[in-house]
Amino acid sequence: MQSKQTHRFSLHMNRIPERLVPRKFALTTKVPDTKGCSKCCVSRNPYNGYKYLCGAMPAGIFLMQWYDPLNKFMLLKHFECSLPSPLNVFEMIITPDMEYPMICVSVKQAYQQNKLNLDLINMNSGASWFRSDELEDIDGSATVIPRRENLQVINVTQFDKDTILVCHD
Repeated sequence: MQSKQTHRFSLHMNRIPERLVPRKFALTTKVPDTKGCSKCCVSRNPYNGYKYLCGAMPAGIFLMQWYDPLNKFMLLKHFECSLPSPLNVFEMIITPDMEYPMICVSVKQAYQQNKLNLDLINMNSGASWFRSDELEDIDGSATVIPRRENLQVINVTQFDKDTILVCHD
């Protein structure tokens, strides 16, 4: 009889319910103002030590930076722009001469063999979004310019300032 009562009234105390855990000790937290985000990426700038969170929203892109005193991401920039659909690639590319990262949103095969072109969004300026250099690879004598299709990219990873790994089918 006693064993049945013990099982009936015992609670599993090995895990505290997430709603009772203080926010600063929670394993995951929601980032405010990111509802509707379809893709995101997080990266640390090795040149200045800042950590960035970037997300793709239906109407544009937001860039947040980690702020240690508050222990959360703070909004730096929000840009309204149109993104490729479907958005298969969304990765940060960090360079030593720019304060904020650039965002790679697609990868295309170049006209020359063994070269790829990255479509980048420059978060440092609001003027030009997509770098269009389609005619740079052509010698000028072509009458028909073939359209380059996006590659079926699986992953884009930056190893250092001048090395980027692109995995595709």
